[in-house]
Amino acid sequence: MAAYNVQSLFIFFGLVSLLGGLAASLFFHRLDASARYWTVAALLWGVTGIPTVFRDVLPPLWSYSIPIGLNSASFVLMGLGIARLYDHSPQLRRLMALAAGTAVFIVLMEWCRIHLGPKASLFLSVMAFGIPSVLSIWPARQVYRQTSNPFAWHMQWVLGGLGLLHFVRLQAWIAPWRIETFTQDHWTLALWSLIFVFGLLRYVMYVAMRIQEQAQDLSQKALESARLQANRRLLEELSQHERQRSLGFISGAICHELNQPLTAIQGYAELAQHRVQTQMLNDPALSQCLEGIVSANQRASEMVRSIRQYASPASNTTERISLRDTLNSACTLLHIEAQENGVTLQKPFNMPQAWLQADPLQLTLVWQNLIRNAITAMAHSTQRQLTITWMPEDSNGVLSFQDTGPGFPADAEKFVMMPFTNDRSPGWGVGLSVVRHIIAGAGGKLWFHNLPGGGACVKVQLPLSDAPSHALDDPAPRAIK
Repeated sequence: MAAYNVQSLFIFFGLVSLLGGLAASLFFHRLDASARYWTVAALLWGVTGIPTVFRDVLPPLWSYSIPIGLNSASFVLMGLGIARLYDHSPQLRRLMALAAGTAVFIVLMEWCRIHLGPKASLFLSVMAFGIPSVLSIWPARQVYRQTSNPFAWHMQWVLGGLGLLHFVRLQAWIAPWRIETFTQDHWTLALWSLIFVFGLLRYVMYVAMRIQEQAQDLSQKALESARLQANRRLLEELSQHERQRSLGFISGAICHELNQPLTAIQGYAELAQHRVQTQMLNDPALSQCLEGIVSANQRASEMVRSIRQYASPASNTTERISLRDTLNSACTLLHIEAQENGVTLQKPFNMPQAWLQADPLQLTLVWQNLIRNAITAMAHSTQRQLTITWMPEDSNGVLSFQDTGPGFPADAEKFVMMPFTNDRSPGWGVGLSVVRHIIAGAGGKLWFHNLPGGGACVKVQLPLSDAPSHALDDPAPRAIK
C-alpha cells in the first residue's frame, strides 16, 4: 500500500508540474528568461517524473536512469532561473554544459545500476537532486540581498529543506531504517510526501517572488514618475526664475535708455520756462504748455523709476556653498531627461569638495541651463554624450561642458548678450546670457568654443574660497552621483 501511495505521489506531482508548465508555455513568448527556465523545468519534471512509476513495464534505462538524469537537470534549470533574475549575461555555455553533464550523468547512472547495484544508484540519485537544491540557495540569497524580496528569503529555506530531505534518503546506505524508494515502509511514504510538499512550495515561492517583483517594479515606477514630475516642476520654476531675471535685465536696459531723453526733455522744458519768465513773455498758452510738458515728463520719469525698481533683480543672499553639491543637484534633476533623450551624462570623477561664495539656487540654475542646452543641441546627433570635467587653476576652479552636437554658429557671441531672441539656433543659446550674468556676479568667467572633432565646449571659471569649518571633515574627492 505504501508503494502504491508513493506512486500516486509521483503521478500527482508529475501532473501538477506538467499542467503548470503547459499553462505557462501558452504565454512563453511573453515570459522573461527566468520564467522560461522554470517553464521548461516544470515540463521536464512532468514528462520524466511519471515514467518512473512504470518500472515494471518500461526498461530500466527509460524508467530510471533517463528520468532521474532529466529530473536533476530540471533542478539545475530552476536554480539558473532564479539566477537570471539578477544575472543577465549570456547563458549558452552554461546550458550546453548542463546538456552535456546530463548526458554523462545518464550514462554513469545506467552503468552504476548494471555494475554496482542499487546503493550506488541511490547515491547518485540523492546527489543529483540534493546538490542542485542546496546550490540554488545562493542565487535565491542574491535576489534577496539585491531586492529585499521576502519570498526570496523563504525560497532559501524551501530549497534547503528540499535538499536536506533528499540527503536523508542516504540513510539506506548507513542505517537499517530502509527508507528506500518503493519499499513497504511507512517512512518511505512520509519522506516522499515531505519531498513533494517542499517541491510544491518551491513552485509557490517562485510565483510569489515574481508577483512581489512586479509589485516592487510598479511601486518603483510610481516613485520614479513622482520624482520626474517633481523634477519637472522644479525645472519649470528655475526656468521661470530665469525668464524673470531676463525680463528684469531688458526692462532695466529700456528704462536706462528712456531715462536719458526724459532728462533732456525735462531740462529743455525748464530752460524754456526760465526764458519765458526772464524775458517777460506774456503768453499764457505757452506757459501752460511748458508746465504740461514738465509735469508729464516728471510723471514719465517717476514711472520709469518705478519700473526699474520693480524689474531690478532682488539682491541675492550669497553663502559659502559646495560647487560639487550644486553640480550634483543639477545632474540629479536632469538625469531622467537625459535618459529620455538618449544622452549619456559623463560626470566628473574624483571631484574635490570645492567651495565658493555664491547663491546656491542661481548656481544650480547655471548648471541646469548648460546641461539642458547640451541635451537640446544633441537632439539630431547620432552620438549623444555630454562630458563634464573639472580642473583646478590656481585659486580658481574650471568646469568644462563638452557635447557631441553641431556646435555653436559663427555669430553665437552676439546672441549670448541678448536674453531673448527669436532667430538663434535652438539648443545653444537658451539662458546663456543669464548664465554669463550669474557667473560674472559670482566673480567668474564664461567662454565657449567649438571642438575640432565636432561639438561644443562651454567653460566656467569660478573663484574658490576656503571651506567652512563644518566641512573640514569631508575633504576627500569623490565622483558626482
